[in-house]
Amino acid sequence: MLRAEWSKDVLQVVEQPMLVAINVDGKQYDYVPDFATLDSSHSIDIWEVKPPHWDQSPRLVRKYRSAKIELAKQGFNFEVVTNENLCSPELLGNLRFFYPQISNVPSSEVLRVENALRSCGGAATVAEILRHDSACSFSAICAVAWEFWSDIHHESFNAQSLLSLGAQK
Repeated sequence: MLRAEWSKDVLQVVEQPMLVAINVDGKQYDYVPDFATLDSSHSIDIWEVKPPHWDQSPRLVRKYRSAKIELAKQGFNFEVVTNENLCSPELLGNLRFFYPQISNVPSSEVLRVENALRSCGGAATVAEILRHDSACSFSAICAVAWEFWSDIHHESFNAQSLLSLGAQK
């Protein structure tokens, strides 16, 4: 679910969003998906999280095929994903790195970094921000990255990470 929570396109995440009646092998079952997301295009996606190799179970394949059909009738997209699909190692590493850095950063320091970014044309690497305004603290840069760095899922944060005021996760 971390990938959904940190996506710039996702507006809302709801855990166990609904009860869905599905038919598997001629029997009715109540099914509760793991979570739903509302994205910026107002599309609602329903998600089920399973361990790797879940699709080797014919029973689970039939269950989720039935859920996909029923949810499509209701106008929802449905996908079964694994934890690996939802949380990249880079995202976990970045979250572990950022969290202790940003716990006590005053808003005035965050504004200083945002002003440095504006002075650099709205986008700059961490190293460029530090060169532009040496009074910017690394913790404040991390706080801005926490909010605006669009590559948080794909890259490990470093001095060459590009921050932009226009892009939010």
